[in-house]
Amino acid sequence: MSETARRWVGPEFAATRTPLTARALEDTAAAAREEGFAQGRREGVEQGRAEIQALVARIASILDELALPLAAADAEIEKQMVTLCLQIGSQLALRELRTDPEAIATLVRESIKLLSPQSRDVRVRLHPEDLAALQPLIEIDGNRTWQLQADAKLARGDCMINTESAEVDARMESRVAEIARSLFEGQP
Repeated sequence: MSETARRWVGPEFAATRTPLTARALEDTAAAAREEGFAQGRREGVEQGRAEIQALVARIASILDELALPLAAADAEIEKQMVTLCLQIGSQLALRELRTDPEAIATLVRESIKLLSPQSRDVRVRLHPEDLAALQPLIEIDGNRTWQLQADAKLARGDCMINTESAEVDARMESRVAEIARSLFEGQP
């Protein structure tokens, strides 16, 4: 042998104090099973939580998507209800104007108040039936003269006032449209 080479000596193993028995092997196997089961359970719970969170997020997204058409439908229903109410109100107002000539006189007076006090040549146009009912009731303003004119193109309850420089549109259609515009202003 050479000087640098040495003889190999294998490791020494200490003898176990107690010999391995079937019971000891079973206990070791049971402990390993319990540890593996606990680790698998932890991993399964974590994976299950992640899957549930993903499902909850997906369901929330679906519910949000379903709510959008409902919100649009709500807005459309609201708009239709307001339109229906305006139509009903318009019909009731027309009924009032047809049955009560004083209501027509009030409409004319309020419409004329919208004109400038310096307005001249005031022409009040009304449906012929409204004009016939109105003439006995209307008082001519002492500061200006009104010229009452029948206009078959106007519907019952309509009133148009013209001067040399202004026009007041008091037709039922225009009044209802103005109310609708103010109600729907700012809505989507």
